[in-house]
Amino acid sequence: MPNGLDIGAGQLQTLIATLQNTNTQLGNLFQAFIGGPGVPGPLGPGSLYSAITGVGHGGIVGVSDGSNAAPGFVGEYTSLNASSVLLTSTVVANVVTLPLSAGDWDLWGNANMTASVGASALQASISATSANIGSILSDNNSSSQIQTTTAVLVSAVLGVAPCRFTSASPMTAYLVCLATFASGTVSVNAKIAARRRR
Repeated sequence: MPNGLDIGAGQLQTLIATLQNTNTQLGNLFQAFIGGPGVPGPLGPGSLYSAITGVGHGGIVGVSDGSNAAPGFVGEYTSLNASSVLLTSTVVANVVTLPLSAGDWDLWGNANMTASVGASALQASISATSANIGSILSDNNSSSQIQTTTAVLVSAVLGVAPCRFTSASPMTAYLVCLATFASGTVSVNAKIAARRRR
């Protein structure tokens, strides 16, 4: 066969069958992406595109088996608790320290603070800096506080609103607490939690 492929009839039939099978597989893949048979319109409900983007059914499909997202995947969740941490008056203390892998995280927390005699100020904060209450104008800081003119506070549950931690390298988040009191003790039970946004 001049200027052509020198193959036998059997090899040619095998090649044709392989190409037909490949074509069928590509067609099935494309159909799955745009929506299977009976699905109205391109990229409709039931398609891979729809499952990823939420187009056609109002949202990205989530799990329904109660499982956790694997480390490194969007939706990954982590948290830590601490109990009965004693504070020194007017000294910011690290109550919970949470290590985070590189990425974009949403963090939030809460602190249950109890004074044996009374306190005039109680504060809880999420901070990127150890033993520090950062500026609430920063993305990676959030804070909650209650304060009075006299030491009458004996208990408070302070919720710390969500804030954002993002970095190309591992990070550490701190749930810190601060109390002002003249006598007795102030103890804290606290939790910090994080979910990978992307």
